[in-house]
Amino acid sequence: MSELHANTTMTIAQEAGPRQRPPKKKLRSLFIAAMAICVLLFAGFLYFLRSQHYQTTVDAQVDGHILPVAARIDGTIRDVYVDDGVYVNAGQPLLDLDPSDNEARLAELKAKYEEARAEISAQHPNLPATQLKAAIETSVQEAAVANARVALASAQHDLNKAMAILAEAKAQNDRARADYQPYQFVYSKKKAARVNFDTDATKAAAQNALVQADEELVASANRNIEEREAGLAREEAQLAALRKDAPRQVTFQLAKIETSSANTASLAAQLKQAELNLQDCRLFAPVSGVIVEQRADIDSRITAGQPLMMIVEINNLWVTASYNESQLARMRPGQHATIHVDALGKDIRGTVESMPATVENVANVPPPEDAAGRHGKVVPHRRVRIRFDAGQPEILRLRPGMSVEATVRVD
Repeated sequence: MSELHANTTMTIAQEAGPRQRPPKKKLRSLFIAAMAICVLLFAGFLYFLRSQHYQTTVDAQVDGHILPVAARIDGTIRDVYVDDGVYVNAGQPLLDLDPSDNEARLAELKAKYEEARAEISAQHPNLPATQLKAAIETSVQEAAVANARVALASAQHDLNKAMAILAEAKAQNDRARADYQPYQFVYSKKKAARVNFDTDATKAAAQNALVQADEELVASANRNIEEREAGLAREEAQLAALRKDAPRQVTFQLAKIETSSANTASLAAQLKQAELNLQDCRLFAPVSGVIVEQRADIDSRITAGQPLMMIVEINNLWVTASYNESQLARMRPGQHATIHVDALGKDIRGTVESMPATVENVANVPPPEDAAGRHGKVVPHRRVRIRFDAGQPEILRLRPGMSVEATVRVD
């Protein structure tokens, strides 16, 4: 059995022939492949280590303030001092508007303002004069009322006196009648002398006439009282009217002064606005920067608020970088960053300035759904602001909108 196995083994070895060695080219290929795998593994290891300390994004760009320049007033462009691409300093003249209309308006308002001031100056002395006139007229009328009252009292006294005289005359008339009637009876019987009868009759008639005269005096005194009462009523009514009208005159004068003062204040405001409009005929650069989109043409008519050009504030630039939320776990303001600018082919140093709390497009992008209608997980992004470190000459060559690659060291 062992002999048969030995013969079989010998036969197989003879059929297989001598063993062939692999060629050197194949060995080299295997070696290169092995080295490549090692390099890839090492690179992956380095990338893993780097990812623990750095967070990078290519979704980033240079941002800055771009200020529109517009006129505050309507006008016609007279001169333009800048063009696209020109660097201007803050306060540098940019263009002039034709000031003719504004100068004429300013001169007109100055004349009206001075006229209004003169009117106020003329009205102020009238107020004391009006007050004094009202006081004098009231005093005169009060005196007239007092005189009317005195006259009424005098007329009442005259009436009382006339009534007393009338009463006395009536009493005497009654006595005369009493004396006359016996004589009349006696005379009618032819028992008295005619002389005595005539004397008593004359005396009675005279006394009766005196009574009638006194009654006329009383009636006249009553009419005089009525006239005095009517006169007093007129004087008192006029006094009441004066007392009521005097404050109105003063109030009216004060109202005129207030109206003139308000008109003067309105003209002063218009005058100030006209002075500002005249100053606004020259436009100045609000900040330092580079002029872009210059659209101002000489002799063109513009309206207030119409954009004429824009100024890019290149001295105040930053980077807006968009990172996944998973990259922000250890990112904080104040961390150092490296910004690679594609247009310059250089790296610029920076510092993380702020991390906004909102997520990009959080209100606009609906969460995705699968075929079953289930919502999938959304990977939100956050915008991080990175400020360039000062003192780097490359910053002067940056412009808003340049694409960059932002890398933040997070350890």
